[in-house]
Amino acid sequence: MASGSDILIADAFRQAVSACEEAYQGDDELSTLVKPLRRYNQLVIKLICVLLGLAEVRDPAVITETVGPVVDHVEGVHRRIHLTVRGADLFDLRPTHPLMLELGSPLDGLYRVEGYTMALSAYEEVDLHLEAFDLLGGGEFD
Repeated sequence: MASGSDILIADAFRQAVSACEEAYQGDDELSTLVKPLRRYNQLVIKLICVLLGLAEVRDPAVITETVGPVVDHVEGVHRRIHLTVRGADLFDLRPTHPLMLELGSPLDGLYRVEGYTMALSAYEEVDLHLEAFDLLGGGEFD
């Protein structure tokens, strides 16, 4: 339990992000230099995660159908998808693993697993939380 002087990890992270964002607000020249560097950094991190994920799996998973609705939302320049699928072949899926969505929709493409929940039952349903590999153009960072 947090006392008056303690700070939660989530609050400390928000304060650190806020301090970095506010540091660039007063200097337009610095801000124009930092934004592309941050995008490049995020791309490098995603590439490393995908490469590590590919090194751990036999074949990248391909999702061709879902159970229930697909929830799609955009946070800054990041597209995030939440969906439920059935299949025993996803039992060894972990965060950073890449997978392809091939639903015949505009959401098709390469994603990386941010998180998942597996229900061990006769249906073997898996709730997936995915982030699109490519950044959406023109947006600001969170």
